[in-house]
Amino acid sequence: MIDFSKEIKKKNDNDDEEPQLEKDYTHDMNKKREIEKEELLRKLYEAESNICSSHEKSLEMEKE
Repeated sequence: MIDFSKEIKKKNDNDDEEPQLEKDYTHDMNKKREIEKEELLRKLYEAESNICSSHEKSLEMEKE
C-alpha cells in the first residue's frame, strides 16, 4: 500500500525549491536579454560612428 503521508511530505519539501526547468528558463531569458542588450549597444556605437564619419566628410567637402 502507498504511504501518502511520505509522498505528500516529499512534495511539500520540493515545493520550497524553484523547479529546475524554471531556473533554466529564467537563466536563458536573462542571457538572451543580455545578448540583445549588447547587440543593441553595438549597433548604436556603429551608427554613431557612421554619423561621425559622414559628418567629418561633409566638413571636408565644405572646406574644399
